[in-house]
Amino acid sequence: MIYFDNAATSFPKAPFVAENVFNYLKTSCSNVGRASYSNAIEISRTVFQARENIRKLLNADKSDRVIFTNNATHALNMAIHGLVKENDHVVTTHFEHNSVLRPLEYLRRTRNIKVSYTAYDEDYFPELTDFENLLKQKPQVAVFTACSNVTGNIMPFKEMVDRCREYGVISILDASQLMGSYPLDLQDVKADVVCSSGHKGLLGPTGTGVMVLNSETIPEAFLTGGTGSNSESIKHPEIMPDMFEAGTPNTTGIVGLNTSLEFILDIGINVIRKHKIALIKHFIECLDNLENTIIHSCLNVQKQAGVFSLTPANMSITELIGILDEKEIASRMGLHCAPLAHKALGTFDQGGTIRVSLGFFNTFEEIDELFAVLKHYDC
Repeated sequence: MIYFDNAATSFPKAPFVAENVFNYLKTSCSNVGRASYSNAIEISRTVFQARENIRKLLNADKSDRVIFTNNATHALNMAIHGLVKENDHVVTTHFEHNSVLRPLEYLRRTRNIKVSYTAYDEDYFPELTDFENLLKQKPQVAVFTACSNVTGNIMPFKEMVDRCREYGVISILDASQLMGSYPLDLQDVKADVVCSSGHKGLLGPTGTGVMVLNSETIPEAFLTGGTGSNSESIKHPEIMPDMFEAGTPNTTGIVGLNTSLEFILDIGINVIRKHKIALIKHFIECLDNLENTIIHSCLNVQKQAGVFSLTPANMSITELIGILDEKEIASRMGLHCAPLAHKALGTFDQGGTIRVSLGFFNTFEEIDELFAVLKHYDC
């Protein structure tokens, strides 16, 4: 199988992820932070190392502000529900995933919040002047993606974070489509909260995610329970990271995530980005050979993360996805959990697009095979 669905989850995973997960399940399976025997202490060290590796990757200040979550949706819900109060005003964009849109819609109905959407330009990037004008209205929170999971557009997220800081607005950055494959330095991009999945660019197992607190702004914790710390009290701990990690964590997933993080740190994020740019450039060059395909993605190599939305002019997306599946080429058809993005693109009524998303382990030859199929069927 040729795999082009990395925007949903990466495949293959980093080397030794599966082996280390298997070894943990087979030889230890101890709970983290709950016991003092050797296996439990060892797995606690591994979880700490994973936290520290996230800190290193992002150049964050403190590893205890790296919170492990079940996924990016979990992280974003923790941030949004924990920071947005009754009657607040929140600024966002049309290119958000439902992991942002649905929590905001829920709070609009239950906490009477106001949600404003930033205008976008002809290339589907947020219009910064409009974004700043919305910030002048003194909203409490702005939440936005670093990269669209539909178009692959790398948004001007640093400029948006900087403007939030200028106007005293809390910023929540969804870095799910960039973390692990694009340099992100939290000493430079000073978002208050950064959320990501662990199973996309971070090349780890599903069921993993992170919420990184990058300022003195702390969300209110809404999930309480056992943490292995302060067990003498029925009051939930307020120390980091325990206050956000109630219950048994996905230790199995964190073992795998730590393995993939070590792989990424060993190779270097700039090397990974350089390889992705080469793949993106080759993909864009191949597009010149197609006459009947509509492209809904940014074709500026430096502003593209490797996620391309396509629609064929001479057949339905359902027909094309069936052809690709028969040729054992995996991609994704549909709205990609981002309905407002497809309404902006004009692809909502046709059921969305075919999304081809490149990963670190893809090759030029695999891209050539995809385009050979598209060319053969005159897509």
